[in-house]
Amino acid sequence: MWPISKLEIERRRAGLTIKKLAEKLKVSNSLVCQIEKGARKPYPKFKRGVAEILGVPEEVLFEETRSDV
Repeated sequence: MWPISKLEIERRRAGLTIKKLAEKLKVSNSLVCQIEKGARKPYPKFKRGVAEILGVPEEVLFEETRSDV
């Protein structure tokens, strides 16, 4: 089991499923899930889109931790 990411917390807070967020971003469910779980790094367009949809700054959603560096 993975720790819950800030992206997942904010997505759930907004009442969106992975599927609904993926539809709004025009990407696959799989991509959203992989980024949420940390299996894949988000690209800039994805970060901007998610931040806009969720109304949360990119820096908050995708803040790098020491282990990411």
